[in-house]
Amino acid sequence: MRTRANRGFTLGELVMVLVLVMLILLILRPCVKQIYERSDRLQCSGNIQQLARGMYIYAKEHTGEFPGTIKELYDGEYLADESFTDCPASAHKGTPQDPDYSYAPGLSVKSRSSEPLITDKKGNHSEGDNYLTVDGDVFWDKTPGA
Repeated sequence: MRTRANRGFTLGELVMVLVLVMLILLILRPCVKQIYERSDRLQCSGNIQQLARGMYIYAKEHTGEFPGTIKELYDGEYLADESFTDCPASAHKGTPQDPDYSYAPGLSVKSRSSEPLITDKKGNHSEGDNYLTVDGDVFWDKTPGA
């Protein structure tokens, strides 16, 4: 005679537990995806801020003019970590020669303050883009490619 103490799980109970676990995973999946996307967006914003620091140091030493390319920041040793040119949201591996960010050459610290200096390349993010303006403000615009 089997007692309650030595009785194992029935097949029905195991199936019910598996169904509940799968249901919880399905409910949490969009939340986890959104967390990863936000993390990538914030890391890209941080990369742009680091590039901006290099830009402003360069400009201070070159009569207020920003460099012709992002690569010049690395050639002149204004930045050392090449990971700043790589957006984690992009499938492409950004390098100083081919960064994951668009740069508007020919601007200076005297340019219109709201002029975009560095932006995410089209397709880095599905929900919008990071922008760095000449005045040093980094912001998120929910309209991709705007």
